[in-house]
Amino acid sequence: MNQARASLIPAQRPSLRAFPLYLAVFVSPAWAAGLDLSPASVTLQPAAQSPVAQTPALTEPDLAAPKPFGARGTSWFTVGAGIGHDFSRATDSSLYGSFSYFVADDVEIAGELGAWYFSQAGDDALGLAPMVVFRWHFVNRQSWSLFADAGIGVLLSTDDVPEDGTSFNFSPRVGVGFTHRITDSATGPRLVAGLRWQHFSNARINGDDDNPGRDDLFVYGGVMWQFR
Repeated sequence: MNQARASLIPAQRPSLRAFPLYLAVFVSPAWAAGLDLSPASVTLQPAAQSPVAQTPALTEPDLAAPKPFGARGTSWFTVGAGIGHDFSRATDSSLYGSFSYFVADDVEIAGELGAWYFSQAGDDALGLAPMVVFRWHFVNRQSWSLFADAGIGVLLSTDDVPEDGTSFNFSPRVGVGFTHRITDSATGPRLVAGLRWQHFSNARINGDDDNPGRDDLFVYGGVMWQFR
């Protein structure tokens, strides 16, 4: 009977009175041991960014800085005048203009057109002479240069040159000269002057018996401007 009665009694739930005992048994030793039972805090840090290399601004040094005199790829325009004598009876004078281009450093090729006046024993004559000139500045100190040149062209004249020759002639020449910068600018104008041997003859196009020639000692001067 007693056993049956005991089975009818419901099981008792844990009393809240036991909570302080839980704190005393489990929490107090952890607190005494210095353990931090509070939830861990997590701080999110942004990922470190690698420094970005800065690209320098693009420049165009070839356009900003002027090229020195005689540099490959530069070109010049020249106007000038000259006078020559054959140490006999003729005095020949010329006005000319030329456009030159440096195909390599200190080496230029020029196209030249000269207007000539021939004062000679027979009838005086006027003429036009297109010419190609090759020039080498074998000494170039930028403010000045020394050069040697050679050229070949043709002469068309209103009368025979020489007076017993023909109105069509070839005109080879060889000479030396110098240039000198007028201003402080590397691209500023330059004086040019020189001395050359100047020849006129028809190269025997009318036969060996009809080829009189003239040889002048010719001095000239002019001014050069850089074109680009």
